[in-house]
Amino acid sequence: MKQHIIIFLINILILMSLASCRKHYVYNHYESLPDKEWRIEDTLSYNFYIDDTINPHSLSLNIRYNNDYPYRNLYIFAQTIYPDMSSDNDTLQLYLSASDGSLYGKGIGDIKEIQFILNDNIIFADTGIYSLNMIHGMRDDNLSGIDKIGFVVTKSNKTNE
Repeated sequence: MKQHIIIFLINILILMSLASCRKHYVYNHYESLPDKEWRIEDTLSYNFYIDDTINPHSLSLNIRYNNDYPYRNLYIFAQTIYPDMSSDNDTLQLYLSASDGSLYGKGIGDIKEIQFILNDNIIFADTGIYSLNMIHGMRDDNLSGIDKIGFVVTKSNKTNE
């Protein structure tokens, strides 16, 4: 009988520790690209609500791609629109493969997913709806080999001390 209680308590402790390690997602959305191709006219839009202006957040971009993608890097033109309708524009340069052609990221076979941390400790100034709009900035109008692009906002593990 004591063994069952000890095993039960150990299982409860393990479950509690796993639950505390989970990310606290504020927003997590993937845009699928038809035919695994990002066309120049395709604007990817992510609209998310922020209600916490005290604690830091992490922003990341996740790209699922395969070896049909013809380049080492990917340029993205990003526009952030704030709740007060002001905006910022930025250009991102992301490396998807090494100089020898091997793909960065995790995955089996020729499909990989790679995460880029955009900001690991941002404190939002205002509550409300934020928008992130992105188009690719490559020379080709149509980029093959890009399957999905996800944008994730999580509560950061960093503290405000």
